[in-house]
Parts: sequence; structure tokens; C-alpha cells
Amino acid sequence: MNKLVLMTALTMISQVSFAAECKNGKSVRKVDIVYEAEGKKAPCSVKYTKEDGTEKTLFTAKAEEGYCEKKSTEFMDKMKTNGWVCESDAK
Repeated sequence: MNKLVLMTALTMISQVSFAAECKNGKSVRKVDIVYEAEGKKAPCSVKYTKEDGTEKTLFTAKAEEGYCEKKSTEFMDKMKTNGWVCESDAK
């Protein structure tokens, strides 16, 4: 029973295809694009995580490919104007 629950949970895990780490002094934030299906650009969401683990969904798209990429770039550009330095590890 436990194995079935674990296997089901693992298959439901979303795919992170883009991740960026942004720093401002000692503060660190993560911006991730999470895709619900491997190989598909939608549905997707942009997640923002603080160093304490607090996570917030900033944007979501059900069918519009490219939306999450555009919104994450715009968000990081805004962070950069406020002194943050962001580095991505696009996959």
C-alpha cells in the first residue's frame, strides 16, 4: 500500500525546467518555472521561494505556451532594478 502511494506521488511531481537563483546581499530567492507535463510548455506556473522556504505562485497558464517564460523574465528584470542579481540554470 505504501509503495503504491509513493509511486502515485512520484508520477504526479511536476517538472521544473527553469530555475534561477537571485541574490541581494545575504538574501536569496528562487524563481522556478514548473511544467505539469514533461515536454509541454503549458500548463505551467512560476514559483517564487524565499530562503526560509516560503513559496508563492506568481503566475499560471493553462494553455498559453511561452506565458510562464515571459512572466518569469519580466519578474526577474523587476528584481534586478531593485538590486537583485539573478543567475539561471535553464534546462
